[in-house]
Amino acid sequence: VLEKLDLANESIIHCGHSNGGVVGIGFAAKHPEKVKGLVLLDAVCLPVTKPLVARVADLPLLGDFIVQKMGAKTFNKFAHASCADPDSNEEVKEYLAKQSRNTLENPRFFAAVRSTNAYCLGFAGTAEPLYRQCCEAKVPIQLIWGKADTSVPYSSCVKLHEIAKECETVVAEEAFDGMPHNVFFADAKPQECSDSVCAFVEKIKGM
Repeated sequence: VLEKLDLANESIIHCGHSNGGVVGIGFAAKHPEKVKGLVLLDAVCLPVTKPLVARVADLPLLGDFIVQKMGAKTFNKFAHASCADPDSNEEVKEYLAKQSRNTLENPRFFAAVRSTNAYCLGFAGTAEPLYRQCCEAKVPIQLIWGKADTSVPYSSCVKLHEIAKECETVVAEEAFDGMPHNVFFADAKPQECSDSVCAFVEKIKGM
């Protein structure tokens, strides 16, 4: 991506949510000289319990059959749980309706779920060694977490903060009461998250 944008020789601040945070960790661990800072929003970095839909999709042979019968229902339950209030406004309702249609109508949907399972280190193992590499390379880190996140609990944030402090790297944390895993709707904390990211960017620019 950086090469396509003619930014291959530039250093960046990577901001990633959920599994996107793990992508940033992997890049920063491999290329710390290219990363000015790392923003992790509810990142699936440490081992977490797979959602039921993910465990079902992983089953050999029986997986396809079971997914056809109950996959949509279990995924929709997971999608609802990721929102603070599924009935809060039309934007959230439309998002959940699209997710529901996708599970029922897109034959490649659960193949994508399996792919995510395989490459998401929080599901398939742990990204802690890579995260430690980032910290040891003194990559500044901003942790943004929802205390109501049931997918990637706040205890993960506490652990990541402790690791960063052990490695004596610059680390900041913002944790919000009532914020679920999905941070992008008005019923969560989108403005607060945005303000936190902007403050971190300004701090990094001044270092």
